[in-house]
Amino acid sequence: MKVGFFTFLKPIIPFDWDLFLTGKQGLSGTDGSVLRISHKLSIRNNGFDITLFTDCHFPSNKKLNIVRADTLSQAIIGAKRLNIDLLIFIHKPYEDLEAALVLAAKLNLKISAWLQNTPQAELLELYQKNPALQFLICVSQNQADHFRHKSIFRKVVVLHNAIDLDFYRNKTVGKDLNQIVYVGAATENKGLQFLLAVWPSIFRDNPSAKLYIIGSAQLYSKNQKLGNHLLGSEDFEEKYVYPIYGKSDQALANFNIRVLGVLGPVEMNKFIKRSLLGVVNPSYNYNFSAETFCVSAVEIQACQTAVIGGNVGGLRETVLNKRTGFLVNSQNDLREKINKLLKNPKKALDFGKNGEIYSKSFGINELILNWEEFLLNVEADIHISQKPLKWLNSEKKVWVKEIIRMLKH
Repeated sequence: MKVGFFTFLKPIIPFDWDLFLTGKQGLSGTDGSVLRISHKLSIRNNGFDITLFTDCHFPSNKKLNIVRADTLSQAIIGAKRLNIDLLIFIHKPYEDLEAALVLAAKLNLKISAWLQNTPQAELLELYQKNPALQFLICVSQNQADHFRHKSIFRKVVVLHNAIDLDFYRNKTVGKDLNQIVYVGAATENKGLQFLLAVWPSIFRDNPSAKLYIIGSAQLYSKNQKLGNHLLGSEDFEEKYVYPIYGKSDQALANFNIRVLGVLGPVEMNKFIKRSLLGVVNPSYNYNFSAETFCVSAVEIQACQTAVIGGNVGGLRETVLNKRTGFLVNSQNDLREKINKLLKNPKKALDFGKNGEIYSKSFGINELILNWEEFLLNVEADIHISQKPLKWLNSEKKVWVKEIIRMLKH
């Protein structure tokens, strides 16, 4: 079976496969997932021929075919020319998305959208109406459940994002009970502004506490211009950093904050393993950008470190609330939960031990088998059934959507 993947990778150039595969190149969860899955599928003896379509002259890699395609439409034309059986594209609001979907239907090419981010209603409508679109690939069951009341739910399949657990199996290091690490992009949609807003209060209550920030606005694009503190964009720092901390070179250091920038997993883990707890996107409702999965949360747990994030979206699945960390419901709740673990480090250490065990559910060597099963079912034209709703673990608005689905059918 011939399988194609399409995504934009120009923003991460220069890219080095050896650095990536040895955990020494930092990437966003989306870019890392596409490259990790496509590479892993290509090197296994599974009968799949894998082609990666992307918008730049991307470095070649062993059995993974690389084809230049500057647009989704070009990827569709290229996939048809190469007799690709299924083209999987990363969902984005591409400029040519509507025309590309029409083109795929015209060429009778089977396509699927990989939802690293959840589509807005108008784009979901396009997917729902398009006969060429075979599947919506969700990265968490939580994400999939939000489509339960839609007719397109019958096309939904859940394939979790994965990490390479080998990167996190280095020797155990001693914990610094005052050290906190934030992992993620320094952008509004990753909620860093909420942590920056409460940190002065946390620091005042815990003068020995220190915050390391792993990531920057350059996580998604190496060409992004940064602000004075080399953290977020100039606009982000102007809005969320300067009013609280100031512009001087020592402004962040005065609050025990250190910006580490974008790091690869191996280097990043040295800081996470030593930290008492890690913070990921603390956005706490759907008015902000909720995580559909959150690779960073899994990485933190794999480092035997407690995690704190927003109680919404995919984090409700990748973090076990009150077992591997805390999921927060407000900015004030974020401050209280960080203070709670700083004052009760034993609880944080227990969370970390539980998290390391739980993270094994998301290892690449385990989850690649789910991808292979999915593709084999597609090849054999076997119907993929939906999982029943886990009522007790779901948000109330998902209950409503499931009731609507049941009434419709």
